[in-house]
Amino acid sequence: MPASGVDQHELTLSRPQQQLRSACFAGLLLLWSVSFYSTLLNMVHIWHSIETFAHCFFILPICLYLIWQKRFQLSCVSVATQPWSLLLLIGLFGLWLVAIRLGIQVMEQFAVLAMLPSLVWLTFGNQVCRVILFPLLFVFFALPFGEFLIPKLQYVTAEMTVYLLRFSGVPVYQEGMFIFIPGTRFEVAWTCSGIRYLLAALSLGCLFAYIHFTRYYKRLLFVLLSIVLPIIANGLRAWSIIMIYHFVDQRIAGDIDHLIYGWFFFSFLIAVLFVIGWWFSEPAELKPASISIGAKCHSLKVPGQFLPLTLVAVGFVAFALHGQWSRQYGQDKQQIALQANALPASAGGWQGPINANFSTWRAEFPNADVIWQQDYQKSSASLSLFSAYYHTEHQGKELINVSNIFYDAKLWQLQDQDIQRFSFGEQELVTRRLKLANGQHSISVFYWYQVGSYQSLGAFSTKLNQLLNAPFGYSSGQVVAIAVEQQNDRQLVMDFLRTHQTELWRWLAQPINQSRARVFAKELPNENG
Repeated sequence: MPASGVDQHELTLSRPQQQLRSACFAGLLLLWSVSFYSTLLNMVHIWHSIETFAHCFFILPICLYLIWQKRFQLSCVSVATQPWSLLLLIGLFGLWLVAIRLGIQVMEQFAVLAMLPSLVWLTFGNQVCRVILFPLLFVFFALPFGEFLIPKLQYVTAEMTVYLLRFSGVPVYQEGMFIFIPGTRFEVAWTCSGIRYLLAALSLGCLFAYIHFTRYYKRLLFVLLSIVLPIIANGLRAWSIIMIYHFVDQRIAGDIDHLIYGWFFFSFLIAVLFVIGWWFSEPAELKPASISIGAKCHSLKVPGQFLPLTLVAVGFVAFALHGQWSRQYGQDKQQIALQANALPASAGGWQGPINANFSTWRAEFPNADVIWQQDYQKSSASLSLFSAYYHTEHQGKELINVSNIFYDAKLWQLQDQDIQRFSFGEQELVTRRLKLANGQHSISVFYWYQVGSYQSLGAFSTKLNQLLNAPFGYSSGQVVAIAVEQQNDRQLVMDFLRTHQTELWRWLAQPINQSRARVFAKELPNENG
């Protein structure tokens, strides 16, 4: 007889109900996968194509293994449908719709991924979720998220490397992400930020803390260690490579860079982290099995148990059918033809627009519906006006996208950036200024995003403006960038904007004309003409 005095026959009476409930959960998972397959496939594509998120492939198998380890505890708790989870699922579905409308990929993926533990809560109830709470939360490490940390990690790595070089007596000069030592130059590129090892170490650190610690403060301290240690180690890695290059041989440094920055470096980092964790780990506390007298699996024949599952299943089926109909309908729709309006004509002593030949600066906004880039000149001064317009958006064709860049990092290096405000009576234009330089030129690029009458600088504010501009329509908008030489850059841009204020604002209000005939924007010339 079990330790709690419960008859073994009583514990097995509900086995058919458990099997039926598990089958219902499997059906819900299948419908969930079909309904949101495009989001799920895109997430898997990111895991495969971006090495930073390669560790995400292991998250779901780890979650399943942790749940399997809890199989005895799960057999000893009551199972019941939790209707309150319907509110959470409805909220997540609404969040997914907003993310689709705004084109915020990480929010879209978060909403779909969060539905997975929500379905577990719906089908099996509170007590089951309490037993497997960590695996249900650990699944969020499968979300490809964290690239926004790259610039901050680059900065920390560059500052740490320069400090260590000066401490080591190596002459060094820093210019942004570029580090100069006698005879050569190093760049702390995004691949040198250490983001891939930080994310992987954090996920493994949380897993290790859950398994080997029982006190919450120790778990928290170990998780913090799994964040700090990769950052420090990445700075030491960059410093050691430069030291080897400076004092030994540049060829050796190149080979070691590829070796240490690969799996060997990550393996050594995780080994150090785990050794520290094992040193302070706590022995597992053996507790007698605790079986609730009332532990049972509620019958799905009861309306209160069966109805919530049915509602979710019907909702998934309806959404999947609607999605298929929408895709088919979208393929049959006639494309809207676009014709670009000309840039503002010359005025106030300015000559233009003329063909763009302003240094080698080019902004890249792939898949834009219309692109303009032409120059204006006044006396010996000149500037280049660039704009990219998106009439409609879909995945990969967005005004706000990581593939959109304001300069080629291979040709230009970012020296500084700030906010510049231009006042025109009661109107004010807020722009971001990028100070760029290469071996021949030093230029400033002033840019802003224009969505209808709304202007913005940040990604989130631009997405929000797109929603406010057309709550139930397609997202549209454009980016405007003005490039000038750094000397007297602000005065030159101010003069251009003030002179062309009326025409420029009229053009921003209507950058394109729609017509029945398909008209393509003129393709920009390449560097070879």
